Amino acid sequence: MQGEDGEVWLPIRSDAIEVDLLSVKDGDSRTIARGPMPEGDFSALRLHLGDAFVEEGGHKSALELPGDVLLIEGDYELIERERTTLTVAFGGLRGLSQTADGEAWEMDPHVTVSAETTADDGL
Repeated sequence: MQGEDGEVWLPIRSDAIEVDLLSVKDGDSRTIARGPMPEGDFSALRLHLGDAFVEEGGHKSALELPGDVLLIEGDYELIERERTTLTVAFGGLRGLSQTADGEAWEMDPHVTVSAETTADDGL
């Protein structure tokens, strides 16, 4: 996450994980990062993207991404002694299209973020 001053990125997770975006739909979710963060206002969430593919009928095709980082700008407030859950929702097939030659796929991510803050009794 990036602080309001725009200069400091605070890592939430440093190792890579694989997520099948098409399997996380219809209200399902998957936790991709969890951990303590300092209180304050944050202006962006950054997801580093690795290799991507579309699997169709047992065949894997390359998925071309718009870059290796997905920057999700917004206004996120983390409050001391409260738990904030950021839910990042991808638009599924809406942002997926086949390239003109039919050999690969392209992704134009449609992303929304919602935030929910609750009291954290464990702190």
